Amino acid sequence: MPELERALADPIRRQADKPSLFTAIRDDAHDTGHSIRALADRHGVHRRTVRQALA
Repeated sequence: MPELERALADPIRRQADKPSLFTAIRDDAHDTGHSIRALADRHGVHRRTVRQALA
């Protein structure tokens, strides 16, 4: 788990992972039909990020 904490603390690494995160959010939204709030909780991001991924 320390690697995850370091990855979340490193903004450059988070930027590099954004396309894969957005893809995962879109796929999850399509497959499950969860709400924006549920998707945000599931992926550990803000609801605004989920909205950006779905836009």
